Amino acid sequence: MTRKTFEACLIIAVGISCITVLVQVLKHVPHGIQTKRQHPFSYYVSTHRRHPVSVADVSRIESWMTFDYITKAFGLPGEYLRDGLGISDPRYPFITITYYTHKHGLPTDAFLGRVQGSVMDYVTASSTLTK
Repeated sequence: MTRKTFEACLIIAVGISCITVLVQVLKHVPHGIQTKRQHPFSYYVSTHRRHPVSVADVSRIESWMTFDYITKAFGLPGEYLRDGLGISDPRYPFITITYYTHKHGLPTDAFLGRVQGSVMDYVTASSTLTK
């Protein structure tokens, strides 16, 4: 084996070792560390199962959110928003309010108000049922 071949093999071996160590370290890094720039509503969603949803939380719904995100955050039935708002897009619930309104030529703010109203109706009805 020539000196150049040996050096090339050594570099490859060191590279593979570094990658292996990095993969092992990343396996043990908690996912929460990656959320430094977390949106306030994201924190709410990550903890909403421990705290009851209130009517005040509905105002935190924004147009960048997907219908799936909103459904999970407020514990809505899977097709509640689709049926209530007449959404027929095949990508529902994995599209944002902004995308949906732009795709269908709807005013985003007005449609966002309809989404918030639908969620408000559900949250209000749910809270009166549990009392």
